[in-house]
Amino acid sequence: MLLRNFHPNIRIRIMTSFLTRIVGTMVFPFMAIYFADVMGATLAGLLVLSNVGVAMVAGFVGGHLGDLIGRKKMMVIAESLMLIAFIGMALANSPWWFSPWFTFVMMMLHGISSGMMNPVAEAMLIDVSTPENRRLLYTINYWAINLSIALGSLIGGLLFNTHKFELFLSLTGISLFTLILLMVKVKETIPLQREKREKKLTVGWSFLYSYRKVWADKPFVRVLLAGLCLYAVECQTVNYIAIRISNEFEVQKLSWDGWFSFQLDGLMMGSWIRLENTVLVILGAVWVSRLLKRYGDQRVLTLGILSYTVGYAVLTVSNDLIILLIAVLAFTFGELAYVPVQQTLMADLAQENLRGSYMAVRNLSHQGGKMAGAMGITLGAVIPSWGMAMIYVAVCLTGFVLFMSVLTKLRQVRQQESLKKNMSRTKGSRVLSSNG
Repeated sequence: MLLRNFHPNIRIRIMTSFLTRIVGTMVFPFMAIYFADVMGATLAGLLVLSNVGVAMVAGFVGGHLGDLIGRKKMMVIAESLMLIAFIGMALANSPWWFSPWFTFVMMMLHGISSGMMNPVAEAMLIDVSTPENRRLLYTINYWAINLSIALGSLIGGLLFNTHKFELFLSLTGISLFTLILLMVKVKETIPLQREKREKKLTVGWSFLYSYRKVWADKPFVRVLLAGLCLYAVECQTVNYIAIRISNEFEVQKLSWDGWFSFQLDGLMMGSWIRLENTVLVILGAVWVSRLLKRYGDQRVLTLGILSYTVGYAVLTVSNDLIILLIAVLAFTFGELAYVPVQQTLMADLAQENLRGSYMAVRNLSHQGGKMAGAMGITLGAVIPSWGMAMIYVAVCLTGFVLFMSVLTKLRQVRQQESLKKNMSRTKGSRVLSSNG
């Protein structure tokens, strides 16, 4: 699991992303509260929602431009815009000036820059990795993401209200450091030659042509939908499941050998579930990766989604403390098993000259999953918990079937290619022997 075994671009991306995400998580999850305090909850919600929409559109633009002009150029442009945004947010929350509206404008610029950056950076990781090391790469990256979010959330909860200016300055410093590394150390991964037909198109038509090709790639779209299904269930931990446990979990008094005691209510139990999941991901990612390294994608995916499904089904109906903690262990193991396989599969399916566009579309599975996760609250108001558990099982099994349909097809294609190679080798050896 040593990072030095990977391409320098990968090492730099994981390191800078880790640093940026730590400080970013200290700030951005609390921005909705920040705007609600000074502008009101309704307007704050609209502002945050508009920022999400702008970031999604910017992702499509950035992904396509990364395919046209190169990953490094696009990442430098995006990081430069991000640096300007952080400088602006720091100034607007400094001891000398306070402007929530200018902060929002700069946050919008940050949304544009991060939206442009993400698909291009993901495409670059695919460019410089191999099918053999991608599962390990995505395991390390997933571990780093969860660790940075855990650290950032913990520190941000303590510092955001009293040290906004210092946090924005920290983001500015890390962004400047990242920009220098991108300009000096990161190597360009030039996309392959574009098709002749695409060369003749204007930028606008080229944009539409690229994304039409992505959406026409049925195996990729199936994997996209499979990921959306599973992520939608994961989002229930902060939506329906959190609300159900908060309302139904009976308060329990826990004590430790007379040293201390406290009341565990439903709200705290929901926090425990998220905390256990985060801790298990951080501590267990390496172990699960090594445990499953010897197995093929189909077996890992089957085991992972089965464990994931059972864990969430139990979490949806049980109110027993021990059973809930075991259920978290089950779905976390499944998460650690299936996520690297899913990301590797999407990377393998992405066409080399359109990887940025593919990764921009891939990000839709997260947005769609969040929307579907929010719908769980509405459904849970009229459907009993056992009914919601059945829905989650059906959604997970749908994702599993979609994954398996793609993996089975890929295995058949690889077997046919291997058979053709063997036949050509046999034919070649026969020709040599006859000539001899």
